[in-house]
Amino acid sequence: MKIPSTLTLTVLAGLSASCSNQAQPFAVERFIPLNGCATETDETIFISGGSLDVAAGSPQFFLGVRITSSNNLAGPDPITLRNGEILEQGGRNPPIITQQVVTYKLSRRLGSTPKPFTTAVSLPFGTDGFILSPIQIISAEFGAQLFDGLTPSPTLEDFVDIEAQVEFKGEFATTRTPFTTGTLSFPIRAFRSAPTACGSGQQFKRFPFLDPNDMVTVPTPPNFCRYAGQLYGVITTPLPPTACCTPGTVGC
Repeated sequence: MKIPSTLTLTVLAGLSASCSNQAQPFAVERFIPLNGCATETDETIFISGGSLDVAAGSPQFFLGVRITSSNNLAGPDPITLRNGEILEQGGRNPPIITQQVVTYKLSRRLGSTPKPFTTAVSLPFGTDGFILSPIQIISAEFGAQLFDGLTPSPTLEDFVDIEAQVEFKGEFATTRTPFTTGTLSFPIRAFRSAPTACGSGQQFKRFPFLDPNDMVTVPTPPNFCRYAGQLYGVITTPLPPTACCTPGTVGC
């Protein structure tokens, strides 16, 4: 996958630190780019921020996440807290992530305080002790708040900076003891561009087509893991949606 210069600059800027999770042996290690709906496996790549033009409506933001454990989860040794307390004995099934929770901090108010975005998931740890998974971090309710609260503009005059704090919760296979990964923050600058309106009965396509260079089959399908207005890294000018479509059609 070709990495845009904005992403390269973001990578060089450094990784945001997780909030304190000293006791639990799990952590959200980093956020990573997606290639279609697949996570990058190159362990030298990560992203530490993004931008979101909400003009296409019902905004979302997709990225990958790597969750790690400091224990050998499927080996003969017990799973222990960092203080040495034993959570589960050895020779058991790996723990499983059951919930994704995203909370939002905004640089300015856009009406009421956004509610936490809680999603049920089922992500088992592999025997290597980590999870790679695509995630989506903007709730429908918060997305509507962004669309309604930002003024359409051809510049970045009206924007809001979002700190999305991503946390995962789960349980151990045998004892059902709950655990948390702690949080890792992902900053997003959101704005609303002012593109030329679509024709009567049309709306902006929310999911662009995959890059043909990334695909083997032709024609290329919509990329359902990239909202039309999202970019990794920081941009200085809006990239408004351009493709229109009929509501109910694929990718619309």
